[in-house]
Amino acid sequence: MMLFALLLSATSSFAQDIVPWKQTSQVMIPALEQSNLRPIDLQLVVEKGSRWDNAKTLESTLRKASGIISKCGVVIGEVDVRTVEFDPRITKVFYPTSAYKVDMIPLMKGELSQVRPLGFLFGKSAPATIAKAYNLGMIKRYDNSPGFESYRPVLNTFYISENWVDNAKVLGKKAASYNTFAHELVHLIGDLLHTKDTPNLMTEAENGVQSGDLNAEQCAAITKWPQQG
Repeated sequence: MMLFALLLSATSSFAQDIVPWKQTSQVMIPALEQSNLRPIDLQLVVEKGSRWDNAKTLESTLRKASGIISKCGVVIGEVDVRTVEFDPRITKVFYPTSAYKVDMIPLMKGELSQVRPLGFLFGKSAPATIAKAYNLGMIKRYDNSPGFESYRPVLNTFYISENWVDNAKVLGKKAASYNTFAHELVHLIGDLLHTKDTPNLMTEAENGVQSGDLNAEQCAAITKWPQQG
């Protein structure tokens, strides 16, 4: 136990010394839809050379996601896109075997604005298939669990690996209307969990068909963004 504690302390200290990435470019994408709906601005950190690092691919993803949430009276607004090269130590040390437990804390030491939601779009340096969002409900659960007090900095952030661009290698039944980017974004802006409703954007992959659908209750939650707590 003592050895484990020492190793954990050493790893934590190591993390504090790493600048997680080198930014190679920054682009501000204006709102893709001109409408009277409320815009929600985003900040994205995109791994250079990944499938996300393609202007047409990213724009297509944003348009589809914006169309899905527009049913609830909001759209994606201005998007701050920062293309980066991750420090190899980040990808070797802080991406564990479990694809859904990427350590986000070291990533928050990079150059970022205060805009939230904040998304990290990984390439092949990350585990093959990952997508996760840290919404208010999840952070509150961490607040009440010993050892997770430090997760407040990742509130309203999400990460997705490049295999989710077209879902080609992702298990589960998905309608053509489904969009993983929208799924993770709605976790944040609606502070929503998965649902057993199907088909639905927030359906768990193993429990039904994932689609671009959102119900009235979900839309009501989305219109309350940003949630306080």
